[in-house]
Amino acid sequence: MRTEAPNTRKIAFIGFGEVGQTFARDLLKHDGVQVAAYDQLYGIPAGGRMAARAQALGVEMASTAAAAISGASVVISAVTASQAEAVAQTASQYLGTGQIYLDVNSSAPTTKRCGLYRMRGDGACAQARPRCAYSCGRA
Repeated sequence: MRTEAPNTRKIAFIGFGEVGQTFARDLLKHDGVQVAAYDQLYGIPAGGRMAARAQALGVEMASTAAAAISGASVVISAVTASQAEAVAQTASQYLGTGQIYLDVNSSAPTTKRCGLYRMRGDGACAQARPRCAYSCGRA
């Protein structure tokens, strides 16, 4: 694993499949970039190849989303479209002031809006419910 140099920027991935791995590989070509990732498959047999790939790339695999997000300046959600809304809500619990959240999955715009409303937690989700592809008001 790389040692942290001055002016290092940590980028976190939630979801470390093909997209996350491709982004991480290219980001790590730049000086001052550190990458952490969390994936629900990490730590179980099905995630063995993913963990090996992370190690080969120099990516720190985190055991929780909170651990991956901690200290990151940018958090990239690279999960399947069906998980985008839930991941946005989970990430919102750990994001702090100044952290950027970027959703790169291919979900519909209404799903992305639901994720935003869940992250904001300001009641807009209930107002948007008729437009949401998924029931963003669900518990």
